[in-house]
Amino acid sequence: MKTIDRRRTLVLAASVVGLIAAPQSASADKPGYGCAPGFDIGEVTFEASLELPKIELGLADGVFTVEGLEAAFDSFDTNDDGLICLKTAPPAHTGQAPSITLYTYTGVDNNASAPG
Repeated sequence: MKTIDRRRTLVLAASVVGLIAAPQSASADKPGYGCAPGFDIGEVTFEASLELPKIELGLADGVFTVEGLEAAFDSFDTNDDGLICLKTAPPAHTGQAPSITLYTYTGVDNNASAPG
C-alpha cells in the first residue's frame, strides 16, 4: 500500500514540476500553432493520450486515475482547443530505482510554439 502512495506522490510532484517548467501562454485565447520540433508524439487529444503505452501502464499499475489524468491534461491545454503536444520523457539512468518516466511524457500546450 505504501508503494502505491509513494508512486502517486511522485506522479503529483512530477506533474507540478512539469506544469511550472512548461512554457505556458498567458492567454487562453490563442490558437494552436502545432508542436515544436522534438515533440515526437505530436498533438494529441485527451482520449488519444489514454491509449499511449506509458499512460496505459500507469493506469494498469494504479499510478494514475482517469480523472487525475484529465485534470492534468486540462491544466496543460491553456487555449482550450482539446490538444496538447507530447514527447517521450527520457528514460531513467541505469542503476536508479524505477522512475516516474516509466509512466509519463513531457507535455506543453499546442500554442507554446510561435506560428511558422
